[in-house]
Amino acid sequence: METNPTISGGAKQPANPVTNNGVQQSSGKSGNGTTRWQEAAAKGRAKREGANVTQEQFQKDLSAFVNDVESLLSRGGTLSAEALQVSKEQLSEKMEGIKEQLSEFGEKASETTSHIVDVARDYVRTRPLQSVGVAFGVGAVVGLLMSRNR
Repeated sequence: METNPTISGGAKQPANPVTNNGVQQSSGKSGNGTTRWQEAAAKGRAKREGANVTQEQFQKDLSAFVNDVESLLSRGGTLSAEALQVSKEQLSEKMEGIKEQLSEFGEKASETTSHIVDVARDYVRTRPLQSVGVAFGVGAVVGLLMSRNR
C-alpha cells in the first residue's frame, strides 16, 4: 500500500484513507473542484426536492381522503347497505395508500438522517481540531445563555 509522509508521532498514513462507510478522506476536493461537503449538500437538496413532489402528492391524497370521509358522514344515513359497504372498501383502500406513503416518508427520513450522520462523522475525522473548536464554541455560547437565565 502506498503511504503519505509521516504526520505526527512518526505514524505513516495510508495514501487513500477510507471511513467505515466507504467515503474517501483525502484532500477534501473531488475531481471537478468541489468539496465532498458541497457534493453532500447537493445530494441532500436533490433528495429533498424529490421528496417535495411526493409530499405534495401525499397532501393531496390526504385532503381527498378527508373530503371523502366528510362526504360519507354527511350522507351516511341515506346510503343503502350496499353503497355503504362500497364506500367503506374505497376508504379502506385509500387509507392503505396513505399508510404506505407515511412508511415511505419514514424510510426517507431515516436515510437522510443516516446520511447527515455519515457526513458529520467524516467531517470530524478529517478535521478533528476544527470540530473540537466548533464544539467548544457552541458549548460556551450555550453555557453563557443558560447562566443568564438563572
